[in-house]
Amino acid sequence: PSSAMMILADVGSGNDNREEVNIVEKGGNYGWRDYEGYTSDPNYVSPIYAIPRGNGNFNGNSITGGVVYTGNDSELSELKDRYIFADYRSGNVWQLDPRAATPSDTVEFLFKDYDICGFGFDPSNGDVLYCDLVENKIKRLVRITADSVFPFTLSDTGAFADLETLTPNPGFDPFEPNLKFWSDHAKKTRWF
Repeated sequence: PSSAMMILADVGSGNDNREEVNIVEKGGNYGWRDYEGYTSDPNYVSPIYAIPRGNGNFNGNSITGGVVYTGNDSELSELKDRYIFADYRSGNVWQLDPRAATPSDTVEFLFKDYDICGFGFDPSNGDVLYCDLVENKIKRLVRITADSVFPFTLSDTGAFADLETLTPNPGFDPFEPNLKFWSDHAKKTRWF
């Protein structure tokens, strides 16, 4: 591919079993409507990545095309020149290197965020922005460390006044679900 390339995300259609990422070439026939995914048929141009349907970290159901990150942010330097894209329904967000010899070998799962319907850039600094249709928000791609997102221990949650008795702090209200699911006889307590 040349230094300037058009990358297109194609929602599966014909067989309804794959989503695709394609590098668009002048006069290229991608078999849209008639076929999905990789092919050895010389009449069609194969995608650089084909995503099987499903909800796992490397599956999708309604691909949302993305952008190639060109920013100089040292926090996200590993994403430089990578295509960042998502799946609207599974919530998966990935990156791949479109210039690699085999781009599909470079795909990495980044995070989950549902209902992403588009990508763009912040014109002031080049940060990647994405649109959340359901939350009606434009969000910014930023690095969040695991320890700042989810507490590692029960005491780190700050939810309990006394961990020995599991007495919650003020402001937590107990509740019971209408239908309890099987839990191998474990006793559970739930709070809002």
